[in-house]
Amino acid sequence: TPVIPTDSPGAAFARRWPVLLTLAILVVTILSASAVGVDVSRRSGGRLGWPLALAWQGAEYLSWTPFLWAASAMIGRLGLSSGLFWRLYALTVVAALAHALIVLWLDDWLVGQRASLTGFEMRAPVDLLMAVAIAAAVAAVQAQRTVARARAQAQALEQALEAARHAARPVEPVRLMVSVGARKVMVDPVEVEWFAAAGNYVVVNWAGREGLMRETLSSLSERLPPEIFARSHRSTLVNP
Repeated sequence: TPVIPTDSPGAAFARRWPVLLTLAILVVTILSASAVGVDVSRRSGGRLGWPLALAWQGAEYLSWTPFLWAASAMIGRLGLSSGLFWRLYALTVVAALAHALIVLWLDDWLVGQRASLTGFEMRAPVDLLMAVAIAAAVAAVQAQRTVARARAQAQALEQALEAARHAARPVEPVRLMVSVGARKVMVDPVEVEWFAAAGNYVVVNWAGREGLMRETLSSLSERLPPEIFARSHRSTLVNP
């Protein structure tokens, strides 16, 4: 699977889309619930206006924010481990019951719907489903981010391994064509004792023999194994 670079626009969007999607769903839900509240109020002869309806529904849905933050923090700290789930279950139940009480209080305070045990019993199952959905969504986002990090780490490791393989790849052996009188002799650089610059030529000394190469010393030094030859002078390379 291709991995999006972490500094690309696609990676930035991949990190932000859960937040953007959550905000979009929240806005649409608040507007829809407010519209239903205004319509029901008018049909029953009430006077619930849009400002109060928006404040009412906005407060009810935004009151899930502490649970969303707590679930995110818990999953981020514990990861998707076995110890996470019973803690998340307990947090979900507590959050659902607390939110049911908050909603009953808001209904009583903002729109005059009297709080009652029956109202709590009707509201608690709905809030439990909401809390489970929120916890599942947070866990899914965390899992997606964990997978993305793992893929990025695997890609970085693969790149490092490829660089190591390339660095460890054996260098093609260098063979030198040296002129000795009218003949050309192939010389292994390992056998050479020293090279000396002579204008556009290089004097080669190996195994008690000497010859010439039509090449500058600087050009030749770039082709020689650096771990074998060292420059003892500007015009001399030696094999220690």
